[in-house]
Amino acid sequence: KNSPADVLITVDAGRLYQAKSQDLLQSVNSEYLTKNIPASLRDSDNKWFALTKRSRVAVYRTDSDAANKLSTYEDLADPKFKGQIMIRSSNNIYNQSLMAAMIAHNGEEYALKWAKGVVSNMAKAPKGNDRYQVKAVANGIGSIAIANTYYIGKMVNNKDASQRESVKKVKIFFPTFKNGGTHINVSGAGVAKYAPNKSNA
Repeated sequence: KNSPADVLITVDAGRLYQAKSQDLLQSVNSEYLTKNIPASLRDSDNKWFALTKRSRVAVYRTDSDAANKLSTYEDLADPKFKGQIMIRSSNNIYNQSLMAAMIAHNGEEYALKWAKGVVSNMAKAPKGNDRYQVKAVANGIGSIAIANTYYIGKMVNNKDASQRESVKKVKIFFPTFKNGGTHINVSGAGVAKYAPNKSNA
């Protein structure tokens, strides 16, 4: 109630969902937003609206044979990838949303088995952010990093030379679900529940 914030902008539908669940947002009626943002990219109660989209993809080292093996998200649990996968911790919202998508496509029992398979295929214990995973793969630790697409763009023109050099050694592969497409997530915004300037927000 004491926050001066008018708008909450955050990454991932999971965080937007949490903000709504914690009653931090209010519904807004905006013809402009509903006209320009498809229903699939906004909250059903108009409490948040997506601003950008990105994919959670496999980033592979170009000198590996991963490109010939990659196919679906489900396939990442296959033992053929033993010791090859780099991914950040499961407490990260990006991975939680990917797991939620796996549950939506295949059910909880399958998703749990899949997660265990991915863990058994990890090159090392989770550490760092998505860029860390990409750099590790570029430097020969594992051969596949799971990352959001925009991190590759951020690395291409980064001030850090090690990021620029790492990204030259990798390519992006867009996995799909067996019964669906590539996992997409959003960044979005909602009007704060106690926004002091609601109309401007």
